[in-house]
Amino acid sequence: MCCGAKNTEGGWQLLSCDEFYCIRSKLAQLARAGETDSEGKAYTKETLRAAIEKTGLTVGQHCTKHGLTGCIPVNPCFNVTEYPEAKTVQSNSIRYQGKSWTLEESMVAFKKAFFLC
Repeated sequence: MCCGAKNTEGGWQLLSCDEFYCIRSKLAQLARAGETDSEGKAYTKETLRAAIEKTGLTVGQHCTKHGLTGCIPVNPCFNVTEYPEAKTVQSNSIRYQGKSWTLEESMVAFKKAFFLC
């Protein structure tokens, strides 16, 4: 299963951000929403990168910090549906916190921890 995370000792860990993928995904999201840059034009890779860097973050930092909040996967493998499902299965296999987890409970925990959509 490719969910944008790898199994490590102690649990799943998100894989690194793919900057090109994040920019492309964010451009598509902005276009769908009809959002424009400060000049009223459609964002381009260059203007979006400049806008992100103006905040003091690199594209990678922005993607990792805000991507999931905005429903933008951090890399082409990350799936905001698959990850919580995989984590729920894993948590139940080890009886994490001594209980049986539902997907809904996992989603609540993920929204608090990772700001998933």
